[in-house]
Amino acid sequence: MNNCKSIPRSEFFIYCKRAFESFKLSTYMTDRYLRYIEYISQYMEDMGVDSYDLNFSSAFQEKIAKADNSPNQRKSREYSCALSLIDRFIQGLPYAAQRKKLKTYNFPSNELGDYANKFIEHIKTKKRKNVTLLRYQHSMSNIVNGLSEKGCDSPSHLTRTLIIDLIASHRTADNWYFYLINQFLNYLAEQDVIPLVLAHVTYGKKPPIPKPLPSYYTAEEVKKIEMSFDRGTLLGKRNYAMILLASRLGLRASDICQLQLDSLDWKNNRIKILQSKTGKDLELPLLADVGNAIIDYLKHARPKTKSNMVFLSQVEPYRPIATATLSGAVSKAIHRAGIETIGRHVGTHTLRHSLATSMMKTGSSIQAISETLGHSGTGATMAYLNVDIDSLMECSHEVPPVDKSYYTQKGGAFYV
Repeated sequence: MNNCKSIPRSEFFIYCKRAFESFKLSTYMTDRYLRYIEYISQYMEDMGVDSYDLNFSSAFQEKIAKADNSPNQRKSREYSCALSLIDRFIQGLPYAAQRKKLKTYNFPSNELGDYANKFIEHIKTKKRKNVTLLRYQHSMSNIVNGLSEKGCDSPSHLTRTLIIDLIASHRTADNWYFYLINQFLNYLAEQDVIPLVLAHVTYGKKPPIPKPLPSYYTAEEVKKIEMSFDRGTLLGKRNYAMILLASRLGLRASDICQLQLDSLDWKNNRIKILQSKTGKDLELPLLADVGNAIIDYLKHARPKTKSNMVFLSQVEPYRPIATATLSGAVSKAIHRAGIETIGRHVGTHTLRHSLATSMMKTGSSIQAISETLGHSGTGATMAYLNVDIDSLMECSHEVPPVDKSYYTQKGGAFYV
């Protein structure tokens, strides 16, 4: 039946269920997609459509794409994912993971848009990561399109008032837009298309108030979070091992989810990774508790597969764990442990902050904390240390008084 090109509406739901089962989706995703299929079936009936085919699929996905900028953006993507799987089943094609399509951001066809494109090319020479480049493109698109709507289609049309209004309009979007506007104006000044004095309009202006520092949990609370996992289950073994990598070694969620078998140096008890965020190598000791948890998972819970990824989904097709899945496991563990979360975050990154704070409380140096967290310098680490000013004060020592004879030695010749 999976070779037919048209599915009668009366058989559509059962056909879709069979398709999802053949692709071995999890029960959760099958049930989720089938809820969308129920809606599509009702839509077909309302529209007088008697059968489902690839043409209907294309038309329906085009229809829901119009909601791409609405609060239902995620739901519209999931409709598209469900139908894409059905279309593959109809055509007899194997399962393929549905990836979110990256948006493209267009600049206006004017001189300002041309310079915005050149600015993006300039940023690319700085070897920024793709996700950062996309953020630049998205934000610059908002900036130059907004200026064009106000009649500013050339750098020569920029005025002090326009720039100040531009900053004010993005004041709630954190510091990012403030510094991006600064960068763009300085770039234009370097290209001699605006006077330097105009690029300095933002000098002395205060950016938006920084976001509050991420919260952390005490060492006792982290222990409760770790102990909340049922290590007698397959899922408990996996999630426990993943959480220890965050709570004991301070790894980022992305690095935990992308951890590979050959990153584990069992002979020397080391873990060696290439950090996904910074692109820099990081080597840490493979602590006994962490190593034992990983071994327990590999031996007794990990699916039998040729994949080089350490952590995999428990149902076929076996895939690497998504960061959202890990974050959800941490959140559930925190609530399961009965820990108060009001005013505190509950994601994976909180465990990283908690480790940094714990290290600081036990007297570790800034350099040691920075190396553990994989920071390129101690500057970034200060954001973690600012979590607890009291501990910093405890680390300070009173300067002992200097004997008066020190200043009067040799008749005070050195201090005249």
